[in-house]
Amino acid sequence: MGTDRNLLDERYRALPDDERVRLDDAVASLVEAKKRRQRVVAVITGEVHLSRGITLLVADLMRKGIVDAVLTTAVIIDHEMSGVLEKVKRIEKPPAGLHREGGSADGVMNVALLSPRMIERFRDEMDIDVSSYRAMLGAPGTITVEPAGGGTWPGGKRTALLSGFVLSQSRHCRIPFEEMAGYGADPGTMIGAGARAGLPVLVPPSCLDDDGGAVGLAIRESLSPSERSGRVAEIMNRAHLIITSTDGPGCTFPAGFTQGGPWGGGEAPPECSGRRTIVLIDGPLHDVPPTPGDHRAGEPESLIITGGLDTSWSLLAFRAAEALGITLDFVPCARGRDEGERLREWIAARIEPADKGMIERAAQKLIEK
Repeated sequence: MGTDRNLLDERYRALPDDERVRLDDAVASLVEAKKRRQRVVAVITGEVHLSRGITLLVADLMRKGIVDAVLTTAVIIDHEMSGVLEKVKRIEKPPAGLHREGGSADGVMNVALLSPRMIERFRDEMDIDVSSYRAMLGAPGTITVEPAGGGTWPGGKRTALLSGFVLSQSRHCRIPFEEMAGYGADPGTMIGAGARAGLPVLVPPSCLDDDGGAVGLAIRESLSPSERSGRVAEIMNRAHLIITSTDGPGCTFPAGFTQGGPWGGGEAPPECSGRRTIVLIDGPLHDVPPTPGDHRAGEPESLIITGGLDTSWSLLAFRAAEALGITLDFVPCARGRDEGERLREWIAARIEPADKGMIERAAQKLIEK
């Protein structure tokens, strides 16, 4: 799926004047940071980033050298391991006796529509009753595109089982769970792009309380709290610009980094002694340090963009990349509900679940070093 430059230009011209000025300021800050070879960190929370293609955009920004690190949540790691999005049949009234592994608390069954190739891959790792699976697909239901894994059958259980294997390998190699999973993840995911480029993708301690299921528990156990906190603090200390994006209240910033911690306690290394900036895209304003008129040394300056998640991310990324002479492979921008649905279906068809064999081979190479 290509980039619709005409639509991006339309969206830019349609912005109110004050929003366009803030966007231009954010683009200029990002371009300046990269021209100075400074580090840019993205903080991504909220499942909406999956369905709107924003996590794929961030992965592309990592591959192109624009984003240098990502902080995110266990839920997003779970979905990226499962393939980001997938087509699901939602069965409201499952026939009696039908396999119930994909059932939810309200009795609804969510069954992933997998290719024969993917079914065979999953069968190598777990017990799947193919006749029961086919019966599920034949039952009356509604087909939708949803975040992959989670409570769907069989992807949700497969990812839960895979998380135990990833945890054992990450402990053996003494690396974060997120990095180990990334070696087998699709390169279109943030964890996949990060592992291939040697860029960190981490869940901060303050974001380990969200509902990440088995993946969340494995992430928590892969590093000690002090080591995870230290890794996150190093990322934040070395960042000149942070792009933070959330679809609601939550762990927008690692706890304490704006007050007394990184950026507040004078702990940044010498190369990060200049002005630093936070670009907030449609997030809760109470989590953001105010933009000071009497800006004090060491405090971040904030730029707030309120034009909508997809529009803001697409325009920020596209215009900054163009100014840097970089062509992005993927810029999500849909014209209306139908195009948005086609975008989700394209993501579901393109991004595959993490490959256990690739993780095993990567672990072996790390051990042999």
